[in-house]
Amino acid sequence: MITGLVAEAADLALEISVVGSFSRLGAVVRRRTAHWGPLPRADGRRIVITGATSGIGLAAARALAGAGADLVLVGRAGPRLDSALAEVLEARDVPGASVRAVPADLSDLGQAVQLAERLAALAPIHALVHNAGALATTYTRAPGGSEQTVTVHLLAPYLLTEHLLGVLQDAAPARVVVTTSGGMYTQRHCLADLEMSPADYRGPVAYARAKRAQVVLVDEWQRRYRRSGVDFFAVHPGWADTPGLRHGMPTFARWLGPALRTPEEGADTLAWLAAGGGQPVPGRVWLDRRPRLEHRAPWTIVPQAAAADQGAALWAWCAERARARTV
Repeated sequence: MITGLVAEAADLALEISVVGSFSRLGAVVRRRTAHWGPLPRADGRRIVITGATSGIGLAAARALAGAGADLVLVGRAGPRLDSALAEVLEARDVPGASVRAVPADLSDLGQAVQLAERLAALAPIHALVHNAGALATTYTRAPGGSEQTVTVHLLAPYLLTEHLLGVLQDAAPARVVVTTSGGMYTQRHCLADLEMSPADYRGPVAYARAKRAQVVLVDEWQRRYRRSGVDFFAVHPGWADTPGLRHGMPTFARWLGPALRTPEEGADTLAWLAAGGGQPVPGRVWLDRRPRLEHRAPWTIVPQAAAADQGAALWAWCAERARARTV
């Protein structure tokens, strides 16, 4: 009982501090006080991870390979994908476990559709992890016309999830896990402001808005498909030392320095959920193996009824944009 109270008190103190929660301190303290066990065994469980060539995605893939999972690594074709495949094969706990690499550039929705078709042929799929993403410093128009940040973080995950929903249902209970970011806490979701123009583009803001929209979309997916046997989760990895952070926010990365989480610490909850860990509440934001607040700043909060309408509108917007860009 005392141990449980200590763990709860430590967790609450970290949450209130924010910096303690998101930094390496949060991962280290919570692992010790809550006595996290290793990842559950995932033998025979096929897990698809996008953005698997570095950072959080690669760390999650290595951890899941060590738990016996069959893995499909998605990334842009090239040496980084080849290197990631070699690393994950080396990390396998079960020599016969399947690890394969499927190349795709998720800024191109045509390639996203082709990827979905290739993945469907690999059924069953027990977990789909949307981890691909990047913080662009300048405006970039993706193939098809949409801004790249919106395409990679929203439209491509929407396409993959909707195309693979039947495959996931056949493997139920199945999970879809989306990697979000602490930056989303700074933004209120507004569909009209989601896709920035070249004139007003600011990389960190575009990224944070897309990450907030991912959380809205996870809520909508869970509401829409809650009886399908597929559950949806958003995962905040904390502030982790990854190539994406160092490239997209170099000053922030230097400022935090050793307080940053390792990629392995950032990937833990993502891997735990993908492996089928616990009985987690779906449709929520998760950090360090627990559900967390979806809002921290008062100006980002919307009434519950309005949030439901926002989710439905975002889902319809993604459907229309994805359809228009792949015709």
